[in-house]
Amino acid sequence: MSSVKTVVKSAAKKAAPKPAKPATGGAKSAAKPAATAGTGSAAAPLSDIGLIGLAVMGQNLALNIADHGFAISVFNRSPEKTREFVAKHAGATPGRLAG
Repeated sequence: MSSVKTVVKSAAKKAAPKPAKPATGGAKSAAKPAATAGTGSAAAPLSDIGLIGLAVMGQNLALNIADHGFAISVFNRSPEKTREFVAKHAGATPGRLAG
């Protein structure tokens, strides 16, 4: 019976996953960090989603996403339309709008 326990223990040791090694930070890094507010690496991301184009569909999509609690950054070719949209809807949704 003790030999069965030994076999089971050694099999469990071999099957255990090894911890991941940290990235070396070479020239070709596997993943780049997301854009963050501020300069510190521990800062929160600026937004969860970005949207380009604030015509009728873009505005409604941005508001729908923000209504569901996501932070969204919006962009339009004409900067005044972006500013007007963000100013008009700032604080009106559970999420956050940024222009």
